[in-house]
Amino acid sequence: MSFNSYIPRVVISNIFISFVIFPVQSFAILELTPRFSLQESWLSSSTSSVEDEGFVTLLSPGFNFVNKTKWSLLNLDLNYNAELNSGLEREDQEYHEMSLLYDITHIPDHWLTRITGNVRQESTDLAGIQFLNSGINSGSTQELKTYGISTTVSKVVNQQMNMNTQLSANVSDDENSDPSEALAFSLNIDDKVSGNQIYWDLRSNFRKSMSSDINDEITDWQLGVNYRINSQYTTYLTTQLTDTSNNELNDSSTLVGLSWQPNSINSVNVAAGVRGESNTYSLSSNYRKNRMSLSLSYKEEVTSSRTDLLEQLADDSGELTNYPSLEIIPLLQQSASITLSLTGRRTNASFSYLFRKRNVSIENSVDEQLDKLIISVTRKLNRKSSLTATFQKQLSKASEDNNVEEWQFAYDRSLSSALNMVIKLNHSELRSDVDENEYKQTSLGLLISASF
Repeated sequence: MSFNSYIPRVVISNIFISFVIFPVQSFAILELTPRFSLQESWLSSSTSSVEDEGFVTLLSPGFNFVNKTKWSLLNLDLNYNAELNSGLEREDQEYHEMSLLYDITHIPDHWLTRITGNVRQESTDLAGIQFLNSGINSGSTQELKTYGISTTVSKVVNQQMNMNTQLSANVSDDENSDPSEALAFSLNIDDKVSGNQIYWDLRSNFRKSMSSDINDEITDWQLGVNYRINSQYTTYLTTQLTDTSNNELNDSSTLVGLSWQPNSINSVNVAAGVRGESNTYSLSSNYRKNRMSLSLSYKEEVTSSRTDLLEQLADDSGELTNYPSLEIIPLLQQSASITLSLTGRRTNASFSYLFRKRNVSIENSVDEQLDKLIISVTRKLNRKSSLTATFQKQLSKASEDNNVEEWQFAYDRSLSSALNMVIKLNHSELRSDVDENEYKQTSLGLLISASF
């Protein structure tokens, strides 16, 4: 039996076992929430060679199932989508989307096993150009499947040392690449709980990724020494060693940093150092006060496109910041983000900016770069309705330069506790150094959704 077919069977079998081991009488929470949505959109699009105009009808029945007991949590979300096109030069299609989370608690607060699964449609063409509005670009979508299982053990040893270890495996597949698998092991140990003014931490990570024609490994070790200045300030020194198949990525890195945490909500962590013959930096900051929250981050890490994609899928937002890629070749990734949120009595505003750069070789020019900006303002008109304006701009540089801009205006109205209506006006435009990539698209749609 291949590893690729083994993981989905493990997912299914463990769900079945959970119902056998934990009878109905032990269910603390058992919820089934059916839902249905109908979206009707007028769509006008034009490229360098084709102009298209017509209507798109999207029917989406689905459900969410939650089963929570003292020892397990199962959350399954399933959606079926049927797209019907009228007047457009593309075929009708059907597809489904699924999200699975299954947690098994073996020992409370110490040993947890997690099974995950995702099946989703990503609005990306074969060249990796990502459309911002996936709902009206399904003609250029691909199906992405990921399944994973992990078990995590954490323990405080003799009130002196924290230990956390995890063993995981996952498999992924999309329509444009061969299936790939990965095995990973991580171990984190520190003596922070000892209360000593000087304490240490040790981290080790190993990941082996496999596809039909490539096997690759990334191993890294990190050792840190920390000095508590007082209850709010800590300074530290960390050294990291990385081992990959690419010798240009195997330089050691050393960082000297300062951490400030005045309370459990706000924190600042900044560091600078060297990686090989280059400078390297790290930043993470979270600030929240009254109706404002601000977060900043910057990091450099040796990873792969596949690992980064799976981490994005595990994010609660569910939004991908890079187009789906299951390449397992090691690369150096630099990423920075700024997120600002303002909450008023009737008006909320948010601003976010993401920068991401990837190099297969440290000394070569940039292989891939992405900049993404999102600005959104929501105004509550009354207790049941609101108006939202959103602007998105995404610039990607690789073998091609593609610049996507989108404006969206949405009117949201709650018709009842179980029935909701949204009217959306979208306009998006892509400019590129390749004429065949360029397009303009405008849509006006009505979405009715109901849950039961």
